[in-house]
Amino acid sequence: MLRKKQPGQIQYCVELGLQPNQTSLSQHRQLGFVAEQLANTFDRFGLAATWAVPSATSMILRNILATRGQHDFALLADHSWPAARTDSEFVTELRERLRDADDCQVRISGLVFAGQATVAQANGAIECGLNVIRTKNLADSKRSFSAATPASKQEGKLHLRTTAMFPGFGSLLGARDAAFATKQVLHRAMKRGTTEHVSIELSQLVDKPAKLMQSLTRILALSAKLQQSGRIQVQTMRSAKLRSIAPRKRDSLPARSILRPAA
Repeated sequence: MLRKKQPGQIQYCVELGLQPNQTSLSQHRQLGFVAEQLANTFDRFGLAATWAVPSATSMILRNILATRGQHDFALLADHSWPAARTDSEFVTELRERLRDADDCQVRISGLVFAGQATVAQANGAIECGLNVIRTKNLADSKRSFSAATPASKQEGKLHLRTTAMFPGFGSLLGARDAAFATKQVLHRAMKRGTTEHVSIELSQLVDKPAKLMQSLTRILALSAKLQQSGRIQVQTMRSAKLRSIAPRKRDSLPARSILRPAA
C-alpha cells in the first residue's frame, strides 16, 4: 500500500532585534509597531510563529504575550549580547538571560543564533536545557550537527537551519521581489515534503515597512491557504520539537545514532 505523502513543514521565526546602526528611539518604537502589526497578521491567518528576542524583559515580547497564546518564544543571540571572549562566557550570559525569562514567566523553547555560532556554544545551550537550536551557519559544523539537511536530530535534540530569509530579494518576471526566497522554499515544501525554516528579520522592515509588510502579508496568506488544503504545516520551534520526538505509526526499528553511518 502506498503511503500518503506527508505535508511539508514551514517554520517562521521572527527575529526581534535591531541592527548595530539602528540606535535611535524612533527605530526602537517602529520595531514595536511593526512587531505588533505582524503578530496581528499571523493571528488573522490563524498561523503561529516563533518570536526570538534578545531578552525576555523586552516590552515588545510582553505586548505579544499579553494577547496571544499560540505563539512560541526563543532567545535571540545577537550583537546586543555582551561580547564573549570565550564559549564559557557565552554560556554564562545565556544562563543569566534564561533566569530573566523565568522571572518574567516567559517559556523559552530554544535559542536562535542571529549569526555564526560555534559548536561549543550550541552544545552549551543544550546543557542549559534548550533542546532546540536555530543557526544560520556553524563555524565548525563538521564536528557536530550534521549539515547535510536543513533540520537534524541528535539524541532528542533538534537543530534547525535557516533555509530562507525575509526579505530575500530575487527577480520575478523582471521585478525585484522581497519574498522571492520564501516563495522558493514554500514551493519546495509543498512539492517535496521538506522542512523549511524562514527567518524574518524585522530590523529590515523598520525603515521602510509598508511595501515589505504587504509582501510578507501575501506570503502568510499563501501559507494559510496551503495549510488549509493540507499541503504544508506551519510550525513553531516548539511544535517542531514535539513532532520530532512523537512516535511514528510504523514498525519499530532499532535505534541508530545519526552521527554514525549504518553498518
